[in-house]
Amino acid sequence: MDFPSYSVIPKPSISSTAALLDNSLKSKTVNGMTISRPKYTRQLHKWSLSWSAISATALNLILSCYQANGGGSQVFRWLDLDSNTYKNVRFNSDIQYIEISNSNGEKIYKVSFDLMEA
Repeated sequence: MDFPSYSVIPKPSISSTAALLDNSLKSKTVNGMTISRPKYTRQLHKWSLSWSAISATALNLILSCYQANGGGSQVFRWLDLDSNTYKNVRFNSDIQYIEISNSNGEKIYKVSFDLMEA
């Protein structure tokens, strides 16, 4: 199951971050030198997404995607808003959410989780 589109759920907040991960294997030798080589043929990206306020409906769509993909076990397509391209990713953390408001029966949540390029 692909990640819900941003026409259905709001875009993540501006505090969401992206990182390019170090893909090298390193080992120290007895004389203090470090030997390193690439672990993968390409550098992988990691994204930390967060929403400061999201509706219960949008949260349920994210949770459904998480459950349908077996947490971080399956790869799915996600739209990277920085490059405006689809990436093959998997969940790389638990989905953390907390109810921050409940007015007129409308629950609002703060949500965060990490994605890792596959």
